[in-house]
Amino acid sequence: MGRLSSTFDLSSKLKAPDMRLNITPFVDIGMIAIFFGVFSSGFVFSPGLPINLPVSSEFSMGGMEVSSVLTVQRDNMYLFEGRLRDANSLPQSLAEFVQKSDKLSPVLLIKVNRDVSVQTFFDICEMAKKAGFTSVQLATERPESNPETSLLQ
Repeated sequence: MGRLSSTFDLSSKLKAPDMRLNITPFVDIGMIAIFFGVFSSGFVFSPGLPINLPVSSEFSMGGMEVSSVLTVQRDNMYLFEGRLRDANSLPQSLAEFVQKSDKLSPVLLIKVNRDVSVQTFFDICEMAKKAGFTSVQLATERPESNPETSLLQ
């Protein structure tokens, strides 16, 4: 075989292999990964309402396991189990959740906007108790560090 290539001078016509790395397939894979990461994320499609939580420096129940979360944006507007509820349908939804729950002592975490009345919060606690929740937690935000507030503590 060496004789034929030397006879026709084929070795001079051969090109050296290209040793550069083509990054186009890597860019394509990266874009596809970003696309699926963004659009399959639960964060993008999760139902929710932006709320302003009450501020508290006390966090005594930080490690308690929660069965479900109830978000209250304003009086008579509730988000429970991914669906909007009103004051009439909320007690039934809470009771159905407790019946379907496999927990012996279900705990309800309530995220309440600062603008919601205290009476509404107490009404929700009463609904939760009647539905069978054994405990209710109230979500709060830590206060921002402010020199004026730290002097008061």
